[in-house]
Amino acid sequence: MIVCGSPDCFAERRRTAAIFRSNIGIEKGFVKRVEPGFICQPLIEREDVHNAKFIDILRDYYSNSRSYFLSAFVKESPLTDEEVQRLNDIVERLK
Repeated sequence: MIVCGSPDCFAERRRTAAIFRSNIGIEKGFVKRVEPGFICQPLIEREDVHNAKFIDILRDYYSNSRSYFLSAFVKESPLTDEEVQRLNDIVERLK
């Protein structure tokens, strides 16, 4: 638990606010309310939220195709040789 006044307090509050902006809240079981003062604490990890959002984007915009997504992504910002090598390494490990 992060104590207010600590360096991480502001970042944690921003994280909680971001969860609410993403239409994820108490009613969905992703955040819990702690009294006093309506302090909210996330019940899920940030990475889990990011993964779920990515799956939604992949489904809704790229027909569940990782290759379509990657193609659109690199079209806007070409990959460096080092990034290409890292992606190749990842693909090889996943085969």
